[in-house]
Amino acid sequence: MFYIMKNLMQKLKIGFAGLGLIGASYFNSANAQENYQPKYNTLAHKMVMIEDSGRIGSHISLEKLDKVIDHSKKFVKKTRYTKQELSDLSKKIYSTINDVDYSLAHDNDEAPLFPGDLPACYLYSLYYLGVGEANNLPFYAVNFEKKSCFNCTPEFSEHILFEENSLGHIFIRYDPNGKHNPVNPNDLVNNGDINIESSNGEIQDEEYYSDNYYIWKYDISEISLKNKYSLVNLDEKKLLGLAYGWRGANTLVYANRKRRQAKDELDKEIGDCKVIRNSYYGYNSPATQSQKEECLVKKNIEFRKDSIEKWHFKLINEAFKYLDKTIELNPNSFTAYYCKGGGYESLNTENSETNKDFALKSIENYIKAAKIAPSSGIYKKIAFNYPSISKDDCYKDIEYITKAINLDKKNLAKENMKKGKNNLEKLRCKYLSNRIKYLEDCKKNIEKSAEYDFNRCDTLKKSK
Repeated sequence: MFYIMKNLMQKLKIGFAGLGLIGASYFNSANAQENYQPKYNTLAHKMVMIEDSGRIGSHISLEKLDKVIDHSKKFVKKTRYTKQELSDLSKKIYSTINDVDYSLAHDNDEAPLFPGDLPACYLYSLYYLGVGEANNLPFYAVNFEKKSCFNCTPEFSEHILFEENSLGHIFIRYDPNGKHNPVNPNDLVNNGDINIESSNGEIQDEEYYSDNYYIWKYDISEISLKNKYSLVNLDEKKLLGLAYGWRGANTLVYANRKRRQAKDELDKEIGDCKVIRNSYYGYNSPATQSQKEECLVKKNIEFRKDSIEKWHFKLINEAFKYLDKTIELNPNSFTAYYCKGGGYESLNTENSETNKDFALKSIENYIKAAKIAPSSGIYKKIAFNYPSISKDDCYKDIEYITKAINLDKKNLAKENMKKGKNNLEKLRCKYLSNRIKYLEDCKKNIEKSAEYDFNRCDTLKKSK
């Protein structure tokens, strides 16, 4: 794999010959595990085969999944468990996963080449799902597709495609009747339901891992809950859609990361063309304009710039295919629309001739994501991407940054009404207060920088 990466950078240097083959080698799910014939055929196996991008550690292997299931059959002796029995069973499953999948458990040199491509909660949940189906356990995958980042400063998220963990979280629910109502914890259908935090093997207790724990810790919206977008038991179509969604997201992150690395390398070479090394005296002197131009031509800079963007564009469109498949399987997928918004945003570069189209497509997908799981973070992204290019678009940036502020103020007011707050709730109040201040500063900056645009928009709106 490291040789492949090295080879990739070499191709960037010589003009990206055969770039199509590079993309294929990284995203060919048919080749990565074709030599192994799985013993079982669970839904988890199907998800692994969809998500498998061929990158070291970015997925769990079918062989390891089979081994965990084989081991589980030695200690899973029934299908119904008391809470204490389930706690003991979950710990056995968790320790078995760690014994079989050393890299996932220890995050060492054998762990993912690109750490964080697939979160541990997703990988552990696949193991739990496989064990559950193979042993007729009433295990269901549960997720929510929106997550606040308590450990990130608002400014930090400006520099990355996706905020840390913003694509949500997945865990397992033990649900004997297969029915669950996250809106009403006292609903009789919830009797006997127990959440399992698959990333550490712990089960729900009075303080941690209940539905309310996830709702308040991760700012899950009421709309998302009432419309059954979050914290419901996922059926087969939604799980397969989730796998396609993660593959699409990983493709986007990979494409942007490699483009950034290639452009940084190119910028360094361009900088080197600004000086001439005197080999006789051993010092550098500023290059003349003709020397700079000769150096740039010799290094094939313009062609390589174009090749980087073409390769990036091709891979982003590959990601869109996976995300569209997610939408086909689950029309209410926050992940798919959010990632498509981020993908179009990454194509919206200064050098793009179709800047306006990419900006509008980015906004369009972010708005769809916001309807599924509204958040101040999404509204902020919409505001920052809105170009004032027509009558209808004027003031839209102010409108959406205001929506972001109002939503956080509403959530903060709701939190402040609680008495006897626990540490998590106090932390959430502090986080919301800081974010409101940050968003209000953003609004001031937009208003300050758009003074001329306000005048232009007023003129446009009055025109016929």
